[in-house]
Amino acid sequence: MPDVEFRDIGSSDHRRICGILEDEWSFHLYSEEHWIQIAEEFLMSCLNGCDVAKVLTVDGEVAGAVVLKCSSGPGRDFSADVPEDIGRTPDGPDRDEFLEDLARLESANEGFAEDF
Repeated sequence: MPDVEFRDIGSSDHRRICGILEDEWSFHLYSEEHWIQIAEEFLMSCLNGCDVAKVLTVDGEVAGAVVLKCSSGPGRDFSADVPEDIGRTPDGPDRDEFLEDLARLESANEGFAEDF
């Protein structure tokens, strides 16, 4: 029987959670070059201000995450717990392209929400 556990999200979990987000949301369809940054941006937007953030592990491997916003208060600030290279908008020539990719994703999400 597998060993299943919920625990607090740690900074070492972010890359795996971004991979799970990619598997579910297919960010690469919006940007083949920037999908990881888009997944990181999405993860950080979910984490910052949430009240509860847990990962589900199966046999020690991250298999999913639960992020909840339960109160109207400010919630938690995860920015200090994030590795330096996670959730940061790229600098230099990739910045404009990344922001265009992110805007395309947000537009698609708005369209989805309206259809829903």
